[in-house]
Amino acid sequence: MTNYRAILEYHYKGNTTTQIAKLCECSRTTVLKTIKRAKECGIEESAFELLSDIQLLEKLYPKRVHRSGYEEPDFIALEKDKKKRGLTVFVMWRRYYKRTLAAGKKPYGKSQFFKLFKRYDTGSFRFEFQYTETMKKVSALISDYVCTPSRLGEGVKRAAKEKFHLWCKKMRLDPQKI
Repeated sequence: MTNYRAILEYHYKGNTTTQIAKLCECSRTTVLKTIKRAKECGIEESAFELLSDIQLLEKLYPKRVHRSGYEEPDFIALEKDKKKRGLTVFVMWRRYYKRTLAAGKKPYGKSQFFKLFKRYDTGSFRFEFQYTETMKKVSALISDYVCTPSRLGEGVKRAAKEKFHLWCKKMRLDPQKI
């Protein structure tokens, strides 16, 4: 799943599309389309930071998030059933599907239900984890470089600085922009 928040964040920091594509592990075309769509929607640097990941996705691509006509699953009730009876996600979908059809409404298909459940189960989108892991790596390198205690000596500090700059060079990033 594409991390739109990371794309916009790196863009507003001044990174190039190639750098953003490498950091977010997506194509340059995706980066360009996301930046263009954000400009069309009027999402400014200060505005996107206030939005959650789901709200950002709804603002960028409203048709991707909510499909009209489909009955939304009650994941809270389904989760209670799952814990109580030891159900699998497939059985949860089957129950949802049968109940929704019996009520005369349109249910989600199995694969879409699984995606929605995964989003519910994790509390957010999967890409949030990837973004967090990348940011942990960057912050660890920066903290090693910046926060090395002076008592350890200049050799350790120099090694941390070289490690940070090598990583930036490998990722083709400007250390000043991170």
